Amino acid sequence: MSLWNEEQQQKLMEWQRCQHVHPFTCANRGDGRHPFEAEYGDHGVLRAGPDGWWCPHCAYTQTWAHDFMFHGAPPRPLWPDGVTDHRR
Repeated sequence: MSLWNEEQQQKLMEWQRCQHVHPFTCANRGDGRHPFEAEYGDHGVLRAGPDGWWCPHCAYTQTWAHDFMFHGAPPRPLWPDGVTDHRR
């Protein structure tokens, strides 16, 4: 039996691609074998599969995700003045 069904995998990957929250990443991403992936905005971004997270660059796996992630990616935050970066 699978850990995550196809719909759950799709929702998790929405989080991975949204780029306004930090994606789940490989514990080995600093080893020089995990290139920057523009689609995900980071290095060593994990992919959701039926048996959990997996890294496309090494053998790393992970078997948990936050329950709220199964609802899909959150909306991109907007501050009252329409600016998305509140650090200014």
